[in-house]
Amino acid sequence: MAKSRQRSAAQRREQARQQRQLRMSSSQGGRSNNIRRKTSRNYSWMFIGGIVVMVALVIGGFVLLKQWQNASLMAGSDQAEQTIKTVNTGILSTIGPGSAKSTLQPISDAPLKGPSGKPAVLYIGGEYCPYCAAQRWGIVNSLSRFGQFGPLEPVVSSEQNVPTFSFHNIQYTSQYIDFVAFEAQDNSTPPKPMDTVPNQYQQIMAKYGQQTGGGIPFLSIANQQVSAGAYYQPDVLVGHSYENINEQLKDPNTDIARGVYGTANILTAAICTALKNQPASVCNDPTIQQIQKTPKASLAPGGQLASGGAQLQDILPAQMERRDRFAL
Repeated sequence: MAKSRQRSAAQRREQARQQRQLRMSSSQGGRSNNIRRKTSRNYSWMFIGGIVVMVALVIGGFVLLKQWQNASLMAGSDQAEQTIKTVNTGILSTIGPGSAKSTLQPISDAPLKGPSGKPAVLYIGGEYCPYCAAQRWGIVNSLSRFGQFGPLEPVVSSEQNVPTFSFHNIQYTSQYIDFVAFEAQDNSTPPKPMDTVPNQYQQIMAKYGQQTGGGIPFLSIANQQVSAGAYYQPDVLVGHSYENINEQLKDPNTDIARGVYGTANILTAAICTALKNQPASVCNDPTIQQIQKTPKASLAPGGQLASGGAQLQDILPAQMERRDRFAL
């Protein structure tokens, strides 16, 4: 009987020992599982963090690349501004209309007067617009024959990266004409509203939008002639810095000079017509007089449109669709 009680006590102790071991094993296993789960979560967060860092580095790289490209394109803008403001009669006479194709259309309307009562040259465009960018070069050179621009702000169009000069808050003085200019959208992506176009100028663009094809840049030469779009392809300016454009403007055989100065000569002839060929120092130039005698080309329907870009419906709501356009 004593031996039986001793075996029962020994068995109880063994069972208690085994239960303690099981509890310890279970506890250790739980801790191990917790450690494994924590380690797995840590690796997951490290992986996600690595992806975030990589994405940030890629985006940062693109931003830095864009800034570097813009800085490279902007080199020489001061010299290019001086060149385009200078009237080089030798080069202008050699080029004539050059490679530019005018979309100017004669209209019968009351002469448009500017803020000072002089015949007005009206421009409506957008900083982002590559066709506006191309056209501005010719506008600056043409209007520099009738007056003087203040400092111009260099800007590379957000679409197609065309170097140009903005007409936002432009300063221009002339004893012959008023220059009324609006950049309706800025140079951001997508473009945001910029200059508010007064109602009287909205009405002019709406009135002649169908005749000109409804695109931008829109030009009215004292409401005697109107046009839309660039007179040459902006592609010739893509990828060039201001420094390079400046050099090519000095050579009448380059595509840039033939497009820019050809546009300038065509606009000058139109302004001279509106001013009844005054001043004589500008309008009696044989090249200008020859262009004045050239029949106006018809604006073909359709046309090559720029990709993307805002529709500018906030300017002319429900009246017309404004688009970037190249003249055919």
